[in-house]
Amino acid sequence: MSVSRDGPLSLRAHHLLCAFGFRGLGYSDAFVANMRRIVDAFFAGAARVQVTDRCDDICAACPQRSDGECHSRPGAEGRIRQKDRRALETLGLEVNQVRPAGALARLVAERIDGPALARICGRCRWLPRGYCEEGLSRRRQGAP
Repeated sequence: MSVSRDGPLSLRAHHLLCAFGFRGLGYSDAFVANMRRIVDAFFAGAARVQVTDRCDDICAACPQRSDGECHSRPGAEGRIRQKDRRALETLGLEVNQVRPAGALARLVAERIDGPALARICGRCRWLPRGYCEEGLSRRRQGAP
């Protein structure tokens, strides 16, 4: 994955939220390195992002992905698409919409709070760690 390519980044709707909570942890070293590049490009604000509800540029380096779907456990892809749908609805976005990363980051910071995270992310293993809520709070306060 190269974030300097001509086309937009492809990000699942719920991954817009994950970007705020990223702490350098993940499934593998390759996954973490890929996510770091994408998150850095997202928060630099210059990239364009195509919002999706399918495997995206973050998923591209995930060892749980095969045949273009998440196989972390039975039924995972369907549950993840539900997260994407809830994120799309909360953010007022549509699948395949392309927006500037900076505008999407501001939108997430404005519309997503603790209750919205709980509703969208459900039983995500990262949610109880508080990384996403902390990251959103820091961004609202102007921290990088």
